[in-house]
Amino acid sequence: LFLDLIGDIDFADLELPFAAVAMDINSGEEVVITEGRLAPAVMASCSVPGFFTPVHLNGRALTDGGIINNLPVTAARDLGADFVIGVDIFEPHYGRRYLGPLGNGLAAIETMVDRAGGGVELADCLIQPNLAGMTYLRFSQRDALFQRGAQAAMRCMPALRQALCL
Repeated sequence: LFLDLIGDIDFADLELPFAAVAMDINSGEEVVITEGRLAPAVMASCSVPGFFTPVHLNGRALTDGGIINNLPVTAARDLGADFVIGVDIFEPHYGRRYLGPLGNGLAAIETMVDRAGGGVELADCLIQPNLAGMTYLRFSQRDALFQRGAQAAMRCMPALRQALCL
């Protein structure tokens, strides 16, 4: 399905610079992909360990790059970004009730990602919506999630206006 949506697009076909960030599961190294076919790169960058198999690309087994760097600000700056807006959607899961095997596995991964931090402190503006009592896995909450995200984004506007000299 994913391949049907993206097709055989190459990074060179994109109008804006883009990087997919993955992790080499064998070395733990961050891998920033900026060339080649787009679909396998994006699939690698969102292949959450334990839920999806690693994507084999250029002789490497690649998985979700968010495991070691959830906000790859440096990759964005390397592509020429002057102002980087980051979005952090992870809420601490400490003290939550039992979520079942799948939910607990995802909560454990989110905790690892949260503790790894990545480039959160390097972003020029960090959008952190208040997601207390919500989960992005419940699509029935999408309207409320959108509203909370929009409210958090508005808090970033003064920094953005200043950066753009508006």
